[in-house]
Amino acid sequence: MKGRRVSLDRPTDADYELMADWLGPASQAAVLTADAGEYITPEDLQRLNSSGQIRQFAVRTHDGRTVGTVNYRQHGPVGNYAIGGAIGDPALWQQGLGAEAFDLLIDHLFHARNAHRMQFTTALYNKSVLRMVTRAGFVLEGILRDHHYLDGTYHHAAVWSLLRYEYYDSLDRQEQ
Repeated sequence: MKGRRVSLDRPTDADYELMADWLGPASQAAVLTADAGEYITPEDLQRLNSSGQIRQFAVRTHDGRTVGTVNYRQHGPVGNYAIGGAIGDPALWQQGLGAEAFDLLIDHLFHARNAHRMQFTTALYNKSVLRMVTRAGFVLEGILRDHHYLDGTYHHAAVWSLLRYEYYDSLDRQEQ
């Protein structure tokens, strides 16, 4: 899957190493995704991906540099997916790479996987991601109170979803 600035590709062994670093407890990206505190190895990520429990994609710039990851997993009935991801290097945040990667993933799930519903959960302190999901047309479903624990404080999370008809309606509006 190829966009204007990034593509989504199958991860290599080197990508799994990067992903494990980005999602590890000391990573700034993990803090923003609210995944801090869990330690995951490259082998864990490979095992999850090969088993189909979670499908990972490497986010690559067109010069071939791996800059992030996006993923999906079935969540509930057939056609329902939970999505996630991160751009690993903080110097690359706020450049639209993550937004484009999520757009490519969303397109893939609705077009190729016949998705009915997508769900995304993020910490409420992650303002950039909150702007991204609202621009993408996701609808706020609820607040998970005191869901994440970071630096001695509990933080709320938001659960967002996008339904198939909402996605295709937004594509129709963009073409007009």
